[in-house]
Amino acid sequence: MKRTRWVAALAVGLFFCGCGDDDEATDTGAATTGDTGTTDTGSTTGTGDTTGTGDTTGTGDTTGTTDTGATTGTEDTGAETGTPPECVTDADCKTVTPGPCESVACDTAAGECKVTAAEDGAPCSTNSACIEAESCQGGECKGTPVNCDDGDECTMDDCHPAAGCQNAQKDDCCTPACADKACGPDGCGGSCGDCADGTFCDADGLCCTPACDAKECGPDGCGASCGLCGGELDCNAETGKCACVPDCNGKTCGDDGCEGSCGDCTDDKTCNSEGACIVVEPDCTPSCDGKVCGDDGCGGSCGECTTDNQCSNAVCDGGVCKEEPALVEFCDDGLVCTLGDVCVAGKCESLVPVVDKFEPNDAWVGYHITDITDCDDQLTSLTGTLVPASDEDWYWYELTDTFGCSVQPGVGIVPAPGTNQTVCAFYSCKNGNEPSVTCSPSSTLVSGPTTGSVGCCNGEEGDEVKAIIMGVSCGTFSLDDSGFVDILVKGLDDVSSCDEYSLSWTDK
Repeated sequence: MKRTRWVAALAVGLFFCGCGDDDEATDTGAATTGDTGTTDTGSTTGTGDTTGTGDTTGTGDTTGTTDTGATTGTEDTGAETGTPPECVTDADCKTVTPGPCESVACDTAAGECKVTAAEDGAPCSTNSACIEAESCQGGECKGTPVNCDDGDECTMDDCHPAAGCQNAQKDDCCTPACADKACGPDGCGGSCGDCADGTFCDADGLCCTPACDAKECGPDGCGASCGLCGGELDCNAETGKCACVPDCNGKTCGDDGCEGSCGDCTDDKTCNSEGACIVVEPDCTPSCDGKVCGDDGCGGSCGECTTDNQCSNAVCDGGVCKEEPALVEFCDDGLVCTLGDVCVAGKCESLVPVVDKFEPNDAWVGYHITDITDCDDQLTSLTGTLVPASDEDWYWYELTDTFGCSVQPGVGIVPAPGTNQTVCAFYSCKNGNEPSVTCSPSSTLVSGPTTGSVGCCNGEEGDEVKAIIMGVSCGTFSLDDSGFVDILVKGLDDVSSCDEYSLSWTDK
C-alpha cells in the first residue's frame, strides 16, 4: 500500500512538470509560426486568404509540444516502469493467510490483496475443542468455553485444545463412598454409619448379626471371627474348632506343621527348607545371605516370589518401584522377609514405594503445565519420575505469540545419573495450519502425535542433558504463530526403573 501511493505521487508530480513545458511550447508556436504566416504573407501578396496560410502551416496545435508531451510525458512513462501490481485476480492472494474472521480478495483498482473483516455473527472456528458456538464478533472469533466440570471435586477439570475435556484425579483428595452402605468406613477416614448393639458391620457395609453358636473359632459371617486359636493350633473351617491342621501347600517333603510329614525324598535327593526334594552337590553349603529369592548356590532356592512378582537381584519386584536398601537381611527369627520386604529392628517392613506425582500422564494429551508467551525467557522446571521403566510421561502448555517477540519453544531434561532417557517436543498451530518447524542440533524432525503437529526429538544415548530449541512458523504470511507444545519424556531402554528427571521449558 505504501509503495503504491509513493509511485502515484511521483507520477503526478512529473505530470504537472510536463504540462508546464507544453504550455510554453504552445505559446511559442502561436507567436512565431502561426502569426508570421498569417501577417507577413497576407500583406505582401494580397492573398492572405490563399497563401497566407498561417492556420494551415502554422500548425502550433498540430505539431506543438502539447501532443508530444501527452505522448512522452512522465505520467505515462511512470505507469509503464512502476512496480507491478500485487494481484490481478483473487487467485493471486492465496498466499495471504486470513484470520478465522477475515477474508482476502484482490482490489483490482489498487492491485493489492485486501483483508476484510467478516460481519458480526458469521460462523468461524478457532480449531479448539475447548470453545463451542463460535461466531465473529468485532473481527475476532469468539465463542463459549466448553464446560468440563464432571461434578467430582477430586478431579482437575481442564481442557486440551486438541483433545477436549480432561479430568485428572487430584492428589490427596477423597470422595466419600457410602452408596448402598449403612456402616463402615467411607474411604476418606470417616464413617458411613453405626450399627445397633449386638450387630456388626460386615465387609459390604451392612449391619450383620454374628453366627457363632457352637463355634470357638473361624468366621462369624459378618467379616469378623468367633475366636482365635492359641499355641500351634489352627482353626478347622468346617467344624469351627481349634485343631492342628497340616500345611503342605507347595511342599513335597518336610514337616507338615502337625508333627507329621508332607512326604519323603528318594535316596539321591534331600528335602530343602522349602519342602522340595533337590540334589545336593557334595560339600555344597547353601548361601542365602541378603536374598529373599533365587538360587542358593547348591541347586536349591532361597525363596519364591508370587505369580505377580519377579525375582530381581534377589528381591521380589512386583513392577512397583521401591526405594530398595543396599542389603536385604535375615530377621531375628531366622526367616527371610518375603515379597520385597526388609528386616528392620527384627521386624519385616514394606519398602517405600516411589510415587509419580504427575500421573496420569501416559497419553499424549498429558499433564497441563504453566502456559507462557513468546516473550517469557524465564526457565520453568519440574521433577518427574518414570514408573516403571516402560512408562511415558506427556505434558503440554499453550504458547502465545505477542508483538515484538518470536516463537521459539525450548524444552530439555536432565536425566538421573546412570539412566538413559530422551525428550521430544511437538508444535501445533492455533490457526489450524501445519507448522513449519526447524530443529536445533542433536535433535531430529519428526511427525507429531496428532494430525497437524510437527516436532523434534533428542535421542542421544546416555544420561547427559537433552535439549531442544524449535523455530516455528504457522504460515508464510501469518502474523500470529500462537500454538500448543506437547512434550514427551521416555526411557530409551527397559533396563532401569523408577528414574527421576528434571524437565524444563521456556521460549528463546
